[in-house]
Amino acid sequence: MRNVLAAFDFSPLSKEALKTTGAVARLYDAKVHVLNVILRPPMIESALVSLDVLREERKRKIEETLRELNLEGSIIIKSTGSCVAHVIMETAEEVNADLIGLGRASVDINETDFIGTTVLTLKSISSIPLLVTTHRGRSEFRKVLVPVSEKRDSFDSIPFAVEFCRRAGCELTILNIFETAGFEFTQAEEDRIKEIFAENLKPYLHILKEVPYKLEIRPYDIASSGIVMYAHENQMDLIIMERRKKLNLIERLFYQSTTQRVMRASTVPVMVL
Repeated sequence: MRNVLAAFDFSPLSKEALKTTGAVARLYDAKVHVLNVILRPPMIESALVSLDVLREERKRKIEETLRELNLEGSIIIKSTGSCVAHVIMETAEEVNADLIGLGRASVDINETDFIGTTVLTLKSISSIPLLVTTHRGRSEFRKVLVPVSEKRDSFDSIPFAVEFCRRAGCELTILNIFETAGFEFTQAEEDRIKEIFAENLKPYLHILKEVPYKLEIRPYDIASSGIVMYAHENQMDLIIMERRKKLNLIERLFYQSTTQRVMRASTVPVMVL
């Protein structure tokens, strides 16, 4: 990880997101690029008159915030009359970002409105990992959570998480959630779930020895609720998840994946690889 882009809009949550993003960048000695997007009203020429002045004012305020958070970084100010997410994506590509950090205001797991939401739009169009802070930011990391399921590709985030924990000197928890949807599982079914978990974990056992770690298997009615609840109750500092792969355009816009629901509801920062 060499370059990190932090989207910043001067809101308190945005400041918390910048704190978290900066903390991750420090672990990798990565350069921080702070992006602020000025929303330019379409068809109003007078709004362009003081654009340069507005840019300078915002640059000065961002410099103050960086000093307050004890961070260093370049500052990028852009303006748009359309989609902020696309400006963030464009800028991420320009600076060769390995991570995009930003804030997310909603903490409602049942919220289903998707289109027009910057974070979730980025999730659908970006192949660059996202770091989403929805509540209190983190300046250090002591506990990291990797949720997995019966799907083998949900384990793909383990190597990155191990390296992250090695750099941060923190504990890693791998949480296997099996979704019950309100049904009772037989002992045989639970044993089978444990067997699948153990089998999927085998390729990663040798690297897990590099960090303190523990394994958990928990049943929950809804997987996303279980992940959010576990992270909150166990005071996790970061959730690292794989995004669902191989979705078509319509599915990317409307499909409510577990990762998407966790991003919406978690009060713990979430990194989506």
